[in-house]
Parts: sequence; C-alpha cells; structure tokens
Amino acid sequence: MIEIYVIDTGCGMTDEAITRLGEPYFSLKEIKGTGLGMMVVYQIVEAMSGVVSVQSRLKNGTTVTLSFPFTEKAMFIN
Repeated sequence: MIEIYVIDTGCGMTDEAITRLGEPYFSLKEIKGTGLGMMVVYQIVEAMSGVVSVQSRLKNGTTVTLSFPFTEKAMFIN
C-alpha cells in the first residue's frame, strides 16, 4: 500500500461528523462550504481502488489517511 497522511491540529470532529464525511452537501464550514469537496475526494480514491480513513479528536486535530494499492503502474506516474 501507498499511504498519504494529511494531519492538522485544528478543532477536530465528532464521531457523527466523521461518519457523514463524503455525503453530498455535508459541510463543517458554516458559511463557505458546499459539502462537495470530500465527496469528490472519496469518489476519486475509490475509483483508484483506495480507501479513505479519518481519525479525529475534538480539540486535538484530525488525521486523514489515503491508502492506495501499490502496483507497477503506480511507479511510472509523473
């Protein structure tokens, strides 16, 4: 597997928010969010046979892990 970690030290998310990530029009941004960004991320990662996993603790931040199967084809991506 190839893994990409995106880590922040922000306000974190509740378990309910984590389970709703990727739903159309669900956003944690009160005014500016459209709720489509994470939906697109989930779709792209799934199309590449990958997995998105999210770990978060309130007041401690969030870690999003994108995991993809390693293939010979992946070695030649520029």
